[in-house]
Amino acid sequence: MPPIRISGGPMVVVKGPVYSDGDASHRPETGNLTRANEDGYLQTLAEKWMREEVGAAQPGRRYTLDRLPAGYQAWERPRPTNPKHIDRWLYGHPDQKKFDSPNRFYPHFKYLMQHDNGEPCKCDLCGSKGRKPGPRKSTAPPQAATKRQTRPAPLTRGPVDEEGTPDVYCSLFTLMKNEGTLSRTIEERASLDWRAERPLVKKFANVIPKQPAFIPRNGEIVLYLRPLPPGVQLHQDPKTHHFSLHDTINNRPAGSPKWLAGVVTQAPSTPPKTASLYPPPSLPPGDPTNSTNPPSLNQSGFRLEPLPSPNSSDKNLSKQHTYTHLHLIRPFAFWQLLLAGIPESEWHISIHNALTACATVSLINRERFTGRWPNASIYSSGLFVGAESYWIGDT
Repeated sequence: MPPIRISGGPMVVVKGPVYSDGDASHRPETGNLTRANEDGYLQTLAEKWMREEVGAAQPGRRYTLDRLPAGYQAWERPRPTNPKHIDRWLYGHPDQKKFDSPNRFYPHFKYLMQHDNGEPCKCDLCGSKGRKPGPRKSTAPPQAATKRQTRPAPLTRGPVDEEGTPDVYCSLFTLMKNEGTLSRTIEERASLDWRAERPLVKKFANVIPKQPAFIPRNGEIVLYLRPLPPGVQLHQDPKTHHFSLHDTINNRPAGSPKWLAGVVTQAPSTPPKTASLYPPPSLPPGDPTNSTNPPSLNQSGFRLEPLPSPNSSDKNLSKQHTYTHLHLIRPFAFWQLLLAGIPESEWHISIHNALTACATVSLINRERFTGRWPNASIYSSGLFVGAESYWIGDT
C-alpha cells in the first residue's frame, strides 16, 4: 500500500487484526464520557507492531492502523481535579474492564494479531496466567448489561461487529486460512436482522426478476412526487427541458415539482400495467365521465419512505411515508434532468441523503463463501449498486 501523505511525513496504513474478542456491549455507564479521537491508539499500536514484531519500521515514516479491533472504542472525559487534562480509556474487553493507555492495550492487541498461533493473552486485564478463548465473563450488574445490549451477546467467543453480532465473514476467512480451501453456506443465525429478513429476501429473489423493467423494485431509491391535486400534471418545457407543474383544468402554471428521494418499501397489490406510466385524463370534478370510485392508493400505489441520512441514527424522516402512483415516480438516475432549473437550496433533504447513499454497493442475500487462501468469493442473490438493484435472472 502506498504511503498516505500528511503533515509530519508519510503515513503508512497497517491492517488491523481480523480476529477480535471485543465486546460491543462494554461501554461507559454514565453520560459524562464522550467518544475520543482514536488516532493516538491507532498510531501507537501500529508503530509498536511494525517496530517490535514485524521489524520493518523505517526512519522518517509514521504508521497507523486502519481501525481498532471490532468491538473496541475509546472514550474520554476531563479529569475532575484538573479539567485541562483529558483522561482516556479503551472499552471492549470481554471481561468488561477498560484499558487506560495504548501501551497497556498493546499486549492484548498483539494477542489478537497473533491469535492463530494459539498462545494465550497475558495482558494486565487478562491476568498473568494468560487467557485462552472461552465463554465471556461480565463484571457488570445484570440489569445494567441488559440496558446496554440491543442484541443478544455472541454465542461463542470470536470476532464480532460493532453491534456485538458474530462476524461470520472474519470467521470464514480465518477458517479458510487454516484449511487452505473452503466452501461453506453462509448462515448468520445469531443475527436478528438475518433471521428476520431472510424469508422476505428469498421471496423477492423469486418475484422481482420476473417483473417488467419499468416497475420500481423494493429497496430501490427513486425520485417521486406526492399525489397531485386533480388536473395538475407534470410538464416538461420543450425548449428548456425543465420540469414544472401545470393545471390542465384552468390551463395555468402550478409551480415547481416538489421532488423527494425515497425507498420503495411496498409495490401495488395488483402489478401495474404500461398505462400506469401516464397520468389519468384531466377531467373537472363535476364531469359525469369522471370516475367516482378511483382505485385506492394503498392498493394501486407504491409505498415510499423519504430517505434519512445514512450517516445518522435519526430515522424519523422514514416515518413520513406516502403512497403514490407510478406516473409520479422516476428512476433516481435521472436526478440531474428532473432537478434542472430548481435551485439546490430548494431540494428536499432526502435528495442529498440519496446522493450520499448512491456511492455504496451492497450484496443481497449472501448465500455461499468459497475460496482458496488468500482469495475468496461470496455468492449472493443480487446486489444494490447505488440506487438500483440487480438480481440473478436479470437480462
